[in-house]
Amino acid sequence: MTKYYFFLDETGDHGLNYVDKNFPLFLLCGCLFNEGRLLELEKRMNDFKIKYFKTTEVILHSRETRKCEGPFQILFDLKLKADFYADLNKILEKAEYKIITSGINKEEYIKKYGRGAKDPYSISLSFIIERLIFYLDTFAKESIVEIKLEERGRKEDEMLAAHFNIIEKKIYCDNNGKYEGWGLKLFP
Repeated sequence: MTKYYFFLDETGDHGLNYVDKNFPLFLLCGCLFNEGRLLELEKRMNDFKIKYFKTTEVILHSRETRKCEGPFQILFDLKLKADFYADLNKILEKAEYKIITSGINKEEYIKKYGRGAKDPYSISLSFIIERLIFYLDTFAKESIVEIKLEERGRKEDEMLAAHFNIIEKKIYCDNNGKYEGWGLKLFP
Protein backbone atom coordinates (compact mmCIF):
# COMPACT_ATOMS: atom_id res chain seq x y z
CA MET A 1 0.00 0.00 0.00
CA THR A 2 1.42 3.35 -1.04
CA LYS A 3 1.30 6.36 1.26
CA TYR A 4 0.82 9.85 -0.10
CA TYR A 5 0.86 13.30 1.42
CA PHE A 6 -1.43 16.04 0.13
CA PHE A 7 -0.54 19.58 1.18
CA LEU A 8 -3.21 22.29 0.86
CA ASP A 9 -2.82 26.05 1.05
CA GLU A 10 -4.88 28.99 -0.10
CA THR A 11 -4.38 32.49 -1.34
CA GLY A 12 -6.94 35.24 -1.28
CA ASP A 13 -9.76 35.80 1.17
CA HIS A 14 -12.53 33.19 1.15
CA GLY A 15 -15.13 35.56 2.64
CA LEU A 16 -17.99 36.85 0.52
CA ASN A 17 -18.88 39.97 2.52
CA TYR A 18 -16.03 41.98 1.01
CA VAL A 19 -14.36 41.51 -2.36
CA ASP A 20 -10.99 43.16 -2.96
CA LYS A 21 -11.23 44.66 -6.47
CA ASN A 22 -7.45 44.24 -6.88
CA PHE A 23 -7.58 40.51 -6.10
CA PRO A 24 -11.15 39.16 -6.29
CA LEU A 25 -9.95 35.57 -6.43
CA PHE A 26 -9.90 32.76 -3.93
CA LEU A 27 -7.49 29.97 -4.84
CA LEU A 28 -6.95 26.65 -3.09
CA CYS A 29 -4.05 24.51 -4.22
CA GLY A 30 -3.02 21.00 -3.28
CA CYS A 31 0.26 19.19 -3.99
CA LEU A 32 0.28 15.39 -3.85
CA PHE A 33 3.51 13.56 -3.08
CA ASN A 34 4.36 9.89 -2.88
CA GLU A 35 6.05 9.35 0.50
CA GLY A 36 9.40 8.36 -1.02
CA ARG A 37 9.44 11.30 -3.42
CA LEU A 38 8.53 13.67 -0.60
CA LEU A 39 11.54 12.53 1.43
CA GLU A 40 13.79 13.20 -1.58
CA LEU A 41 12.32 16.69 -2.01
CA GLU A 42 12.67 17.47 1.70
CA LYS A 43 16.37 16.59 1.53
CA ARG A 44 16.91 18.82 -1.51
CA MET A 45 14.97 21.68 0.10
CA ASN A 46 16.93 21.38 3.34
CA ASP A 47 20.21 21.45 1.40
CA PHE A 48 18.92 24.53 -0.45
CA LYS A 49 18.00 26.28 2.81
CA ILE A 50 21.37 25.53 4.36
CA LYS A 51 23.13 26.87 1.27
CA TYR A 52 21.28 30.20 1.41
CA PHE A 53 20.30 30.63 5.07
CA LYS A 54 22.69 28.34 7.01
CA THR A 55 19.63 26.72 8.65
CA THR A 56 16.64 24.58 7.68
CA GLU A 57 14.28 26.61 9.88
CA VAL A 58 13.41 29.26 7.26
CA ILE A 59 9.91 28.88 5.81
CA LEU A 60 9.62 29.85 2.16
CA HIS A 61 6.65 32.21 2.15
CA SER A 62 5.99 33.80 -1.21
CA ARG A 63 5.25 37.27 0.12
CA GLU A 64 8.38 37.49 2.28
CA THR A 65 10.50 36.13 -0.55
CA ARG A 66 9.13 38.59 -3.13
CA LYS A 67 9.47 41.57 -0.78
CA CYS A 68 12.92 40.49 0.52
CA GLU A 69 11.70 40.61 4.13
CA GLY A 70 13.20 38.91 7.17
CA PRO A 71 15.73 36.25 6.21
CA PHE A 72 15.04 36.99 2.53
CA GLN A 73 16.83 40.34 2.76
CA ILE A 74 19.79 38.46 1.30
CA LEU A 75 17.89 38.64 -2.02
CA PHE A 76 18.63 42.35 -2.33
CA ASP A 77 21.92 41.06 -3.76
CA LEU A 78 20.74 40.58 -7.36
CA LYS A 79 23.35 37.94 -8.25
CA LEU A 80 22.43 35.93 -5.17
CA LYS A 81 18.74 36.39 -6.02
CA ALA A 82 19.26 35.01 -9.55
CA ASP A 83 21.15 32.00 -8.14
CA PHE A 84 18.48 31.48 -5.46
CA TYR A 85 15.65 31.31 -7.99
CA ALA A 86 17.65 29.21 -10.45
CA ASP A 87 18.41 26.66 -7.71
CA LEU A 88 14.82 26.66 -6.44
CA ASN A 89 13.46 26.19 -9.97
CA LYS A 90 15.82 23.23 -10.55
CA ILE A 91 14.58 21.56 -7.37
CA LEU A 92 10.94 22.03 -8.35
CA GLU A 93 11.53 20.87 -11.93
CA LYS A 94 13.13 17.62 -10.70
CA ALA A 95 10.51 16.92 -8.03
CA GLU A 96 7.67 14.51 -8.77
CA TYR A 97 4.27 15.76 -7.61
CA LYS A 98 0.73 16.31 -8.80
CA ILE A 99 -0.98 19.69 -8.43
CA ILE A 100 -4.74 19.88 -8.01
CA THR A 101 -6.18 23.36 -7.73
CA SER A 102 -9.42 25.31 -7.64
CA GLY A 103 -10.02 29.00 -8.22
CA ILE A 104 -13.11 31.12 -7.72
CA ASN A 105 -13.59 34.65 -9.01
CA LYS A 106 -15.69 35.91 -6.11
CA GLU A 107 -17.26 38.79 -8.07
CA GLU A 108 -18.57 36.41 -10.76
CA TYR A 109 -19.53 33.82 -8.17
CA ILE A 110 -21.64 36.30 -6.18
CA LYS A 111 -23.29 37.60 -9.38
CA LYS A 112 -24.25 34.06 -10.37
CA TYR A 113 -25.40 32.67 -6.99
CA GLY A 114 -26.26 35.74 -4.92
CA ARG A 115 -27.39 34.89 -1.39
CA GLY A 116 -27.23 31.19 -2.23
CA ALA A 117 -23.46 31.38 -2.66
CA LYS A 118 -21.66 28.87 -0.47
CA ASP A 119 -18.28 29.36 1.22
CA PRO A 120 -15.59 29.37 -1.51
CA TYR A 121 -13.19 27.41 0.72
CA SER A 122 -15.71 24.58 1.21
CA ILE A 123 -16.59 24.43 -2.47
CA SER A 124 -12.94 24.45 -3.51
CA LEU A 125 -12.06 21.81 -0.93
CA SER A 126 -14.86 19.50 -2.12
CA PHE A 127 -13.75 19.90 -5.72
CA ILE A 128 -10.10 19.25 -4.91
CA ILE A 129 -10.80 16.19 -2.72
CA GLU A 130 -13.06 14.78 -5.44
CA ARG A 131 -10.34 15.26 -8.06
CA LEU A 132 -7.75 13.78 -5.69
CA ILE A 133 -9.85 10.64 -5.31
CA PHE A 134 -10.45 10.38 -9.07
CA TYR A 135 -6.72 10.76 -9.69
CA LEU A 136 -5.74 8.10 -7.16
CA ASP A 137 -8.43 5.73 -8.45
CA THR A 138 -6.66 5.67 -11.83
CA PHE A 139 -3.51 4.02 -10.49
CA ALA A 140 -3.41 3.72 -6.71
CA LYS A 141 -6.69 2.31 -5.40
CA GLU A 142 -4.91 0.79 -2.42
CA SER A 143 -3.37 3.93 -1.00
CA ILE A 144 -3.49 6.11 2.07
CA VAL A 145 -3.40 9.89 1.80
CA GLU A 146 -2.50 12.10 4.73
CA ILE A 147 -3.86 15.59 4.15
CA LYS A 148 -1.84 18.47 5.59
CA LEU A 149 -3.54 21.82 6.10
CA GLU A 150 -2.17 25.08 7.37
CA GLU A 151 -4.00 26.26 10.48
CA ARG A 152 -6.32 29.11 9.60
CA GLY A 153 -7.89 30.15 12.90
CA ARG A 154 -10.20 28.46 15.40
CA LYS A 155 -13.49 29.30 13.67
CA GLU A 156 -12.19 28.42 10.20
CA ASP A 157 -10.61 25.18 11.46
CA GLU A 158 -13.93 24.15 13.06
CA MET A 159 -15.76 24.84 9.77
CA LEU A 160 -13.16 22.78 7.95
CA ALA A 161 -13.53 19.85 10.37
CA ALA A 162 -17.31 19.96 9.87
CA HIS A 163 -16.83 19.90 6.11
CA PHE A 164 -14.45 16.93 6.34
CA ASN A 165 -17.06 15.12 8.45
CA ILE A 166 -19.60 15.56 5.64
CA ILE A 167 -17.13 14.16 3.10
CA GLU A 168 -16.28 11.27 5.45
CA LYS A 169 -19.92 10.11 5.35
CA LYS A 170 -19.42 9.15 1.70
CA ILE A 171 -17.47 6.08 2.86
CA TYR A 172 -19.53 3.00 3.56
CA CYS A 173 -18.41 0.10 5.72
CA ASP A 174 -19.99 -3.37 5.52
CA ASN A 175 -20.39 -5.68 8.53
CA ASN A 176 -16.98 -7.24 7.84
CA GLY A 177 -15.17 -3.91 8.17
CA LYS A 178 -14.61 -3.48 4.42
CA TYR A 179 -14.74 0.12 3.24
CA GLU A 180 -16.47 0.95 -0.05
CA GLY A 181 -17.28 4.14 -1.89
CA TRP A 182 -15.24 7.28 -1.77
CA GLY A 183 -14.59 9.85 0.84
CA LEU A 184 -12.27 10.39 3.74
CA LYS A 185 -11.45 8.32 6.76
CA LEU A 186 -10.41 10.69 9.50
CA PHE A 187 -7.79 9.48 11.92
CA PRO A 188 -7.17 11.18 15.28
